[in-house]
Amino acid sequence: MKHFCLTNLFLLITTLLFAQQSTITGKVHLLDGTPVSKATIRIEGTKIVSVSDDQGLYKLEQVPYGKQTILVTSVEIKSKKLPLEVNKPTYDLHIHIDPRGDISLDEVRVQGNSVKRQIETKGFAVNVIETKEASTRNIQTNELLDRTVGVRVRQSGGLGSEVQYNLNGMDGSLSRNIY
Repeated sequence: MKHFCLTNLFLLITTLLFAQQSTITGKVHLLDGTPVSKATIRIEGTKIVSVSDDQGLYKLEQVPYGKQTILVTSVEIKSKKLPLEVNKPTYDLHIHIDPRGDISLDEVRVQGNSVKRQIETKGFAVNVIETKEASTRNIQTNELLDRTVGVRVRQSGGLGSEVQYNLNGMDGSLSRNIY
């Protein structure tokens, strides 16, 4: 009976030791004390990851006891590996980092084209007529088309009369106006 009790006690103690987890909190900052925001802090070999906030603060939860390696990476800093023997429930670990990273970004430029510009640069001879500005003026569709490059509109009378369209030299006619 003694042997059975000792075995169960030993199994209980080892199970508790293996099931223990720790929480690591702290701050990532440069050698001069400037906090590093958006640095990635991870426990190597696990899925435990944290990202530092604007003040450089981070929190790693459910870190298993034992020898762990903390990996700190960011664009603006040099990557750093820190070995840590995890054997208590909480840690307050401040990480001092060298500011020189492998990649340096001086400027980020985001450039895009409007829908009009995308259509015009497709590879086809296209003119885009923006009707938003024309809608605020008192102008007919035929007048708007006549002011477009490559389009000539000839009307042989007033409103409702026959219209002749010339698109870059190609002729055509309609017996009614386009609305």
